[in-house]
Parts: sequence; structure tokens; C-alpha cells
Amino acid sequence: MLVTTIVVAAISGMMMLMFLLPMFALLLRPVLTDASSAPPVFAWVLVGIFWVIGAVLITPLQYLAWTLVYLDLRARNDGLTTDPVPNPGIAVAPAPAAMPNMD
Repeated sequence: MLVTTIVVAAISGMMMLMFLLPMFALLLRPVLTDASSAPPVFAWVLVGIFWVIGAVLITPLQYLAWTLVYLDLRARNDGLTTDPVPNPGIAVAPAPAAMPNMD
């Protein structure tokens, strides 16, 4: 579960970073060209808009991943998988034999 959580967080973080990287470049351009200037307000507004758009696109994917992880864990816990994990602590008694027909 911990590994799955880390993987989902890393994937969503990388998706958000790839989405916002051009906007951060827009913010850094004035800073790198002239040391005395700050990024214009318009650049900050664009980054904010792209941040919101990225969050709106990526957040449903995160919740979909968490839902699938939850359903997988429930299926494993309830024994609904195709390959159930044997529990060595529980002894399973054989089914009783059918009663013979006395007719």
C-alpha cells in the first residue's frame, strides 16, 4: 500500500510538473535576462491559471487511482480475487459426505 501511494503521488507530481514547466520558464525569463527585474504580474497570473487547469485535469486521475487501490484491497481482503491467498492459520474441514438415498 505504501509503495502504491508513493507511485501514485510521484506520477501525479510528474504530470503536474510537465504541465507547469513552460509556465515556470515564462516566470524565470525576466529574472535571467535582467537581474534587477522581477517577473511581470501577467506571468504570475498565467502560472496561476495553468496551475488551476493542471489541478482540475490531474485531481480526478488521482482519485481514480485511489479508488482502484481501495477496490483492489477490498477484493483481496474479502477473498474475491481469482487466486485467493491461502491462510495457514485456518484449518479447513472437508465437506461432509452426502446422505445416501434410502428410498
